[in-house]
Amino acid sequence: MNLSIKYKVAVPIVMLAIMLIFIGWLAICAQQRIVNINTKLTERFHEIEEVHGIDVAAGKLLQLHLGFINTRNQVYKEATQSELSRMDELVKELARMASTNSKERSLLQALLPHMREINILSGNIFASIPADYQDSVRLLNDMATHHLAPMSALLLEWHTDEVGEVDELNRQSEIQLHEFLQSLILLLVISIFLLVFAAWLNNTVLIKPLLAISRSTAGLAAGDLKQKIHIYSNDEIGSMACSINAMAESLDKLYAELRTIANTDQLSGMLNRHSLESVMAYELSRLKRAATSMAVVLLDIDHFKRINDTYGHTVGDQVIRMVAGICARTLRQSDYSFRYGGEEFLLLLGATGVEHPQMAIDRLRDEIVRASLSVDGKEIRVTASFGIACYPSDGEDQASLIQCADEALYAAKQNGRNCSVAYHTLKRPKLDNREMPSDCDSEAAPPL
Repeated sequence: MNLSIKYKVAVPIVMLAIMLIFIGWLAICAQQRIVNINTKLTERFHEIEEVHGIDVAAGKLLQLHLGFINTRNQVYKEATQSELSRMDELVKELARMASTNSKERSLLQALLPHMREINILSGNIFASIPADYQDSVRLLNDMATHHLAPMSALLLEWHTDEVGEVDELNRQSEIQLHEFLQSLILLLVISIFLLVFAAWLNNTVLIKPLLAISRSTAGLAAGDLKQKIHIYSNDEIGSMACSINAMAESLDKLYAELRTIANTDQLSGMLNRHSLESVMAYELSRLKRAATSMAVVLLDIDHFKRINDTYGHTVGDQVIRMVAGICARTLRQSDYSFRYGGEEFLLLLGATGVEHPQMAIDRLRDEIVRASLSVDGKEIRVTASFGIACYPSDGEDQASLIQCADEALYAAKQNGRNCSVAYHTLKRPKLDNREMPSDCDSEAAPPL
């Protein structure tokens, strides 16, 4: 399944955002519930104060009436009327409260008749002075027994009910707070997990692949086209990594082809003179470490100008390809063959003794003599001359070895061609022409 990287990165972020929004919504709901409970608690506490106020006022009424009966002082009368008015206001305020339930409203309805009777009895006590002190006490006793005491019992029941309501609201508040904290902790844990997952996913699908691509492209810029980006995700980064790998592979093949073209002679298929310097420098360095020898051989096709002049350059090119093919078939895989220029070739024969190059060159020369090329029904044969220089006896660097091989080649040409001359033999004293060191054949030129 190909899933875009934007979805891979966005999904945990969106989930985290949803969780945060849900936490916010949960917090608002919990806060609203707690506010509602606190509002109810406030109302209940206010109800408790009102009920307590009525109870206190009812208790004062008995003392004030008794003081008035005993002293007939108008101060007690005024204080009693004030308490009665305060009781009426508290009862009306309780009736107006929205928090009162049906049971409390029933209690309130039961209070109202007692309030009316208390007002009537109080009015009777204050309206006329009884002739007998005992009558006033009787009226007061009737107020206390039949009205104030029942009122006190109703108010106590109301107070008990309010306390129970307050306790229940406190319990609900604690439950709401506990549930909110539990939900908050759970959501925070989930949010932390999503945050860690988002960081891991971001690091896995974005940061690490981009760092790998950065390192790989830096290597590609430095010329290392063999390395690969090991990213196998089915997204844009994986597709980009595959494209970069394909591009690196294509460039590597292209550069290999360019190197082959740059180092190969297009006519003969042999290594060209451009590659000679690097190959020979590498071989000389290796030979110095291994303390072994190598032969540098210059090969020149005899009378090549005559072939070009007689048959044309196309046939001359065929002759060059024929000699190049003979070199490729005859020499070992560890040897090197270069087209040095025109009809000249340079051979590097590694790990040879002083006598071995002569044997290898004789075999190669014989193969060239036996080979033929058919042009327009006519058979063309060629010969070649060879100059041999040995490392390290004849020289230890590229220039001196090629110079020695060139001098030996010149001697082979002077000795009649179709032969090979080793440079170390040129340094021996010559007694006469018959002792000229070479393996030249008696024929000076091959048949055309």
